[in-house]
Amino acid sequence: METPSLDRRNTSRVRVAHPVHISLAGRFLAPEEKLSANGLLLDLSDGGLNFVCPEELMPSGPVEIGVLQSTNPKEPARESHSLQATVVWHDPKTNRYGARLLSPAGREQDLREGLTHVTKTFVFDRTAFLPDTNAEGNVYFARFFDWQGETREAYLQQGISPEEYRAMLVSKTMMVTMNAAMEYLKMLRLFDTIYVRMTTRNIRRASLELSFAFFNGRTGELVGRGSQRLTFQDRKGRIIPVPPPIQRIALVIEETSLNPAEALRHAAS
Repeated sequence: METPSLDRRNTSRVRVAHPVHISLAGRFLAPEEKLSANGLLLDLSDGGLNFVCPEELMPSGPVEIGVLQSTNPKEPARESHSLQATVVWHDPKTNRYGARLLSPAGREQDLREGLTHVTKTFVFDRTAFLPDTNAEGNVYFARFFDWQGETREAYLQQGISPEEYRAMLVSKTMMVTMNAAMEYLKMLRLFDTIYVRMTTRNIRRASLELSFAFFNGRTGELVGRGSQRLTFQDRKGRIIPVPPPIQRIALVIEETSLNPAEALRHAAS
């Protein structure tokens, strides 16, 4: 009797939005065919993953997915580890691919946990609509700052209980954005899907920083990077320590101090 295949729709997923390098494998390629391209790993689940990549690659069958160490385009595109998978479906409307992992028996969960550790993050997706664009269909640069705020607030909504939120309101605790920055790398257009990847860093007694990476959901390209520095004030405007509920959820997505290659090698050993 055949073992039924795993339906990933019924398994929990870890959203990562992490850059990867996708290489075709296991079939003969014509000389003019593109062999590899950078893409974006969207999520992981038991036995599989979802990703996007440039339309000119069009992977099918076996692929090798190399996890890139950094989202910074100014740094060399080094791979920390590679995963073997086979593509099982493709949605041409969104350019998303679904693949089944082909990791060695007994190591799949270790690799998944290692990758998840490297890519601790909160992912929020948006679609660019008419109010977000100018007459030529290009997304206004100011919308990236709006999406920073929406991503931040979505994470607060997910991580803080209603009771904790009410307690902060009663005490009139205020979250203050001390500074915000954006670096624009690529243009976005009407109806593009945008994945915003948020992490925390420099968590101190009375402040913390948020780091944002913006990806084009159809091509997987990094289109922008941003940051915010937050502090907190009481009802009299005095700086106070980071509230415990905020500190708790900030630590969940704090950027790891481990080198990604070391973390994944440790998970795979």
